Amino acid sequence: MPGDFLPFNEEELRTVMGCLAQRRAPGPDNITNEILKLVYQHSPHLLLDMYNECLAAGVFPTCWKVAKLMLITKKQGAPDDLCTALYACWTRRVRFWRGVYGQDCRQ
Repeated sequence: MPGDFLPFNEEELRTVMGCLAQRRAPGPDNITNEILKLVYQHSPHLLLDMYNECLAAGVFPTCWKVAKLMLITKKQGAPDDLCTALYACWTRRVRFWRGVYGQDCRQ
């Protein structure tokens, strides 16, 4: 494998699937978390094989690498401080990846 990466295993995939939030807008690939969870429930090896093939080839779809950030203000008027919003997004992402790598993602 490029870069000597170990393939993803079933436990890692199960952890990630358990951490996916419900009722979120899809990304540029138009695949919602609900769809991913359904595919995982019916054919977990389909996802595992796909992710491992991407890892082995060192190629991931461009739409997986793009995110759209929409800041939604909580009050009428001027938007919240941009730094505060970016910090909140970053901490959510860090909590997610901590869950992927063995810590409880539901903290």
